[in-house]
Amino acid sequence: KKIDAEKFSLNDLVKLPILTKEILLDRKDELIAENHKDYNPVPQSSGGTTGTTIDFLMDKENYLFKEAEVLLFWERHGYQPRKSKAIMYRAGVLFSNSGQVPSKPWRMDYGRNLLYLSSYYSSDEYYYKYYVKLKKWKPQFMHVLPSAGYLFADYLNRNNLYIELKKV
Repeated sequence: KKIDAEKFSLNDLVKLPILTKEILLDRKDELIAENHKDYNPVPQSSGGTTGTTIDFLMDKENYLFKEAEVLLFWERHGYQPRKSKAIMYRAGVLFSNSGQVPSKPWRMDYGRNLLYLSSYYSSDEYYYKYYVKLKKWKPQFMHVLPSAGYLFADYLNRNNLYIELKKV
C-alpha cells in the first residue's frame, strides 16, 4: 500500500505497521527500494550482539558521513588514525568458513592498525584469549559496544586483570 507523503501527518503514524527484526529477516528483499542502485549502496549489518545479524544497505554518502563522524569523535578524544586500537563490536566479522567457532576469535587489520575482537563470543574462555592478545599487542584505544565492554570489564575485574589503555 502506497503512502501519500504530501498528505501524511503525525496522526497517521498509528496506521503504520511495526517493523520487527523478524519482518526484516523474512522480507529483506521486499524492503529494498526499487531505486536503491541510484544511491551507490554499501552493505551494512547491525544487531550481531543478539546473535542474529540484520543486513541492510546504506547509501554511500551517508556511510561516508557516518565514518567521518566516528573519526571526528575519536579525534576529539585524542585518537589519531593509525594509532593502535582494538574494536569489540562486529559479531559477524569473525565466523569461520566451516561454521565452527574459530580458535582465533580476532582479526588484524594491519593497514589501519586495528584489532577486531568479536562481541559474539562472550565467555570467560574467549575473554581470556582477548586479554592475552590485548596484553601482547598493547593498543592505545578500545572501541566497544557498551554491552560487550561491560561484560569484558566484568571478566577482567572478577579475575583481577588489567589492560593499560589511554584514558579519555
